[in-house]
Amino acid sequence: MAEGGFSRRGLMRGVAAGGVSLAAGVPLPLAGEPAFDFRFTDFTSWQARAPALGIASYQLTFVTARVCSHQVVSLAGVGEEIMRAVTQEAYADCMLRLGAEGFAPLPPATLQLAMLSGGTCAVPGNREERYIEARGSARFGTLAFGAAEAPLLAGLNTPLPRGDGQFAQIIAAAQALDALLIAPSLVIDFDAEPAFAVSQASRVILMTPFDGGRSATTGGMWLDREHRIAAPFARLSDGGGGGARESQSLTVDPAAWQAVVRTACEAFNTALVRELVTARAAFA
Repeated sequence: MAEGGFSRRGLMRGVAAGGVSLAAGVPLPLAGEPAFDFRFTDFTSWQARAPALGIASYQLTFVTARVCSHQVVSLAGVGEEIMRAVTQEAYADCMLRLGAEGFAPLPPATLQLAMLSGGTCAVPGNREERYIEARGSARFGTLAFGAAEAPLLAGLNTPLPRGDGQFAQIIAAAQALDALLIAPSLVIDFDAEPAFAVSQASRVILMTPFDGGRSATTGGMWLDREHRIAAPFARLSDGGGGGARESQSLTVDPAAWQAVVRTACEAFNTALVRELVTARAAFA
């Protein structure tokens, strides 16, 4: 799907077809504008100054449940095979966009060997399920997946704003390869309005070598804000529950959900590559 293909007009068509009301208060892109116009903060060009580039890890983290003191809302209608597939597609799209701008990322085998030598561990099964504690009594159930060629790394799945994870895991590989290593991480969220969101916790971890690989420093590109759109392809249903918490399910149309995730990933990759191109020009 081309960037910007999921427009306000498309959303309205979905509402008419599905009979679902748009969530009140959810900002929508104007007609002709991209659904996701991502910008990064806390990134400066010097962080991308290195003789080589590699994608150490590429991961998508999906919020699958939102738990508070009185309610549990679970995502339904999307299986793990779809989540894995969109993760792989997002990585492939990122590689294509880098290549189109003249970047030549290091081969995955070279990267993985260097990271194993440096003690970095891929998560078994390239999958991690966690409950993340948030403010108050709120918790988030999450499922994270890595691309096959850029697997999920232990300790990097920290889908909370400004959570720094274990950046130092890839420092030895960045030094050994004398390469800027990046680890894009998108966090795909939802709420019961219904709305689809890309969380502000989404970021790109950077490991930048200096002095021919004798030292390195960590950094990152942080998403400027949460980006939300209405989700006319989702229906909220009461799951009942006789306990202390009300149970509900947000059931999505899997094809429509996958298309929106794909659009978000393409926009995220576009913003990432744009920053790298700008940084390269600064040191030309």
